[in-house]
Amino acid sequence: MVESVTTEETPQPAQVGRGEDAEPEVVRAAGGIVLRAAARGGWEVAVIHRPDHRDWTLPKGKLRPHERAEDAALREVLEETGWHCGLGRFVGEVEYIDSRGRPKVVDYWLMHPLDGAWRPSREVDAMEGLPLESAIGREHLVESSFEFEQ
Repeated sequence: MVESVTTEETPQPAQVGRGEDAEPEVVRAAGGIVLRAAARGGWEVAVIHRPDHRDWTLPKGKLRPHERAEDAALREVLEETGWHCGLGRFVGEVEYIDSRGRPKVVDYWLMHPLDGAWRPSREVDAMEGLPLESAIGREHLVESSFEFEQ
């Protein structure tokens, strides 16, 4: 089970000020913690490899203008994993400074695959099911905003 240290309410879009004293624009993104039963028992978390970033991460991406975070999360998971997923509960958000120095907030939902098949793309060249117990404590995959209970 994944539990968040943040509120379980669906987050609202950030207010962005304009002008010299305005705070930098917050980049909003959304993604999924896609869980499925592993063949050997237990649970697997879907992780993707991004060749441009040379990293393994959870599927996620930026919101489009006027897009709800839930819709963006489902769209990004489909684009990056090839899976149509069922949306579970909102589990929290991760805040950090992106590679361009902007504040970024990523909202995550639990998801489960319904159908589909993964295909490589320019953005994502590999996907694996990482055993849930292996994902615990890997802050580069599941940032420290999430606590895992087995």
